[in-house]
Amino acid sequence: MHTLRPTHTCFDDTLDFMTDVPHAMRERFYLVHGICVMNGVRFAHAWIETDDAVLQSAYPDNAPVIVWHSMPRARFMLQMSVERFTRYTHVQARIENERTLHFGPWVDEYRSLCGDAPKTRGIVRVETMHNVGARVSAK
Repeated sequence: MHTLRPTHTCFDDTLDFMTDVPHAMRERFYLVHGICVMNGVRFAHAWIETDDAVLQSAYPDNAPVIVWHSMPRARFMLQMSVERFTRYTHVQARIENERTLHFGPWVDEYRSLCGDAPKTRGIVRVETMHNVGARVSAK
């Protein structure tokens, strides 16, 4: 069993994921921004949806590699106490990224729940966890 920790770069991670999806598969994936509640604290979060599953980026077992793990959508929505969300197709996400010149969130209410954490990039793809991919953190 792996311990998964948040990356704190979920908006960057999900847009990078959508950018890397092969053209023929783009209709299967949605980038989602939303408001979640954990331990009474509301926060903005980003994830990927496909069919009835959710993909999230995370650090496993204190490793400096970001992996993608999946779970059923219904379980994710309950576990994360999702209050509100917005789904974007690949094209919609690209338009919002170009319009705002950032990774998101693109809805003011979501953005108001984000801190001033730096937007870190540093992409290296490797095959791991469900063949979805991973990247080495720039930390």
